[in-house]
Amino acid sequence: MKPQIKLISTLVVLALTPLTFADDKNGPWSELDAEPASETVDDTWTVTYKDGLQLSDTDGSNTFKIGGRIMYDLGWQTGEDKLGGSQAEVRTARIYIKGRLNGNVSYKANYDLANKDGKVAIKDLYMEFDDLYGVRVGHFKEPQSLNYMTSSKYITMIERAGIVNAINPGRNSGVGTSRQINDNTTLAFGLFKDVSNGFSDTSGQWSATCRATHLFSDSLHVGASGSSRGGSGTGISTRPGHHMAGSVTLADGDVNAQDSTLYGLEAAWLNGPFSLQAEYISQSFDTLNDAEVNGYYVTASWFLTGEHRPYSKSGGVFSRVVPSKVCGAYELTARLDHSQGEGADTVKVDDLIIGINWYTGRNSRIMLNYVMADIDEGGAESNYDALLLRFQVDF
Repeated sequence: MKPQIKLISTLVVLALTPLTFADDKNGPWSELDAEPASETVDDTWTVTYKDGLQLSDTDGSNTFKIGGRIMYDLGWQTGEDKLGGSQAEVRTARIYIKGRLNGNVSYKANYDLANKDGKVAIKDLYMEFDDLYGVRVGHFKEPQSLNYMTSSKYITMIERAGIVNAINPGRNSGVGTSRQINDNTTLAFGLFKDVSNGFSDTSGQWSATCRATHLFSDSLHVGASGSSRGGSGTGISTRPGHHMAGSVTLADGDVNAQDSTLYGLEAAWLNGPFSLQAEYISQSFDTLNDAEVNGYYVTASWFLTGEHRPYSKSGGVFSRVVPSKVCGAYELTARLDHSQGEGADTVKVDDLIIGINWYTGRNSRIMLNYVMADIDEGGAESNYDALLLRFQVDF
């Protein structure tokens, strides 16, 4: 056979070889040439609305929710040595987004458009990683006080207690976690720094804060919190029962610039439509005169229409009241509040607040508070009364 014929025959055999194994599904050629198996992916997203507009995929591993709240206040005040007259205020105008990514990361961004200096204020801005035992990183609430940890949408009075507003650390940047130890017990702790965005030599020092709660017999909540804090260089003041002009200074800036220790005790009792809630909070400063700011409050609540204050076991806080009747839910409220600062001078603030809340629906309520306050600023005594009205919606 001529060389040319041998070459042509060889090329034909090589060209036809793949066809020889084309029907052999276990053959090497079929494995190389086969299309990769396609996975069935369900990319269906659903849109739902409940206390906010939410998008979620089929198994809920990816979600996106947007919502907000508006609180509009009216107030009338009269008294000795305090600014009188009337006042109107957009107390809160918040918008938030939150959700989950890939089933193991949560996030939230919460902004307040009604900040007093006209700027948009960051409230919450954090990420939470399930694979790191639920560690949260960013800007969020330090775990301290039942009154503070309960959302402002669900608190009983228009404003939080005076001692809570005075010395609660609020929201700061840091890292922390909150765990539900068992069905009735929670534990939260973290490291925080009072600092604005960016690095600065004058930023606040690090603080460590923790809170633990337990619910007995589905009716008695008890809790304790503590915080070891670095100085922040700002004074401590409070507004008895309201957010109008006329704050009272409990400690000056030099006091709060020192290291301090803060602790709190909390309790709440639930019995059908009736509830009691109380806290004692104290902050002592490392100063020559051993300055201290402390106080307590006791709040009572009774639903005339038979509802009760829902309790969230996962957070050790109170949650949303849902009216059971078409006319809504009516709640009578009262709070006794005491705050004092002890240092070079002793300042005492006492107020009694009575009120009524009308929950017109799941996402709206109207609140009316009457405040009677007595103030003793180093022997200089004064008093005033205030009538407060709030209109509130969340969406």
